Amino acid sequence: MRFTEIQLQEKPVLSSWITDLVQTRKTRSVVMTLNNGRKYKIDNMSRYKFDLWNRAESKGKFWHQYVKKNHNVTRIL
Repeated sequence: MRFTEIQLQEKPVLSSWITDLVQTRKTRSVVMTLNNGRKYKIDNMSRYKFDLWNRAESKGKFWHQYVKKNHNVTRIL
């Protein structure tokens, strides 16, 4: 089994549902942390889309409209 270690610098976002969004530039993955503590990894997101998500008035609406059905999403345990 091979493990890879990455360092995440989480930054809080203004949202009633999402507490943190962070992108690893090397892999273009995003880690989303919800206010219940659950974390999800979103694969292959462009920096442009990530920036739009961070600037969106509603992070939850952006998730449902542009992310959820267009990217592979994995829950992190």
